[in-house]
Amino acid sequence: MKKQDKLLNLSHNSFSGSIPRALGSMTKLEHLDLLSNQLRGRIPQVLTNLAFLAVLNLSHNHLVGPIPKGNQFQTFSNESYIGNSELCGYPVTTSCGGEPPSPGVSEDEDEDEDEDDDDGFMMGFTWKTVVM
Repeated sequence: MKKQDKLLNLSHNSFSGSIPRALGSMTKLEHLDLLSNQLRGRIPQVLTNLAFLAVLNLSHNHLVGPIPKGNQFQTFSNESYIGNSELCGYPVTTSCGGEPPSPGVSEDEDEDEDEDDDDGFMMGFTWKTVVM
């Protein structure tokens, strides 16, 4: 992966739907910025696979539920999540109530539910490489 491929800035684009689980396969990603879109739902647990992620900005969306735990996600501060009042767990001040995730829903079932939302996020979106 080239150096310019380590940064993904999709801020201020009015994207809607869920955060695509496919972002979790971009394992060399160091900077992910989804600031100020219309993203909703939970932060996909698969994003914890981004072991090189040093900067994460999910602020000012409509994200809900517990913030995933693991790998780099333990290093991000509250500033990564500002403006998502329904997020809970570390590092935000809202507790998730100490309840573990529902054992009745497997990760595979959760993935199927989000599959259609990925299409909404990417509708009209094309990838272009920019060399600077």
